[in-house]
Amino acid sequence: MRKLMWAGVVLLVVAVAVAAGWWNMPQELHGVALQSPRVADDFTLTASTGEPKSLTDFRGKYVVIYFGYTSCPDVCPTTMNDLKQMAGELGAERMEDVQVILV
Repeated sequence: MRKLMWAGVVLLVVAVAVAAGWWNMPQELHGVALQSPRVADDFTLTASTGEPKSLTDFRGKYVVIYFGYTSCPDVCPTTMNDLKQMAGELGAERMEDVQVILV
């Protein structure tokens, strides 16, 4: 009898949570909103292929620049996973307008 009562309480809590939309609440965003970001100055770096690449080579695209490390066992894989998730959410068509640069 006691187990049945607890099961009823749990079902009631779940029903109230679903009715209140707790599982559909928007996620809280963390960070700083840049209202008027300044345009980045052009720069040139050497790509992994050995050829020079400039920021202007990606004109017309959204550029995401990430500064990684040669030995980064914790933060870098997490950030790369976040970038992968971003690409998945944007989809292949919209990712054509985005260039990710790892420095």
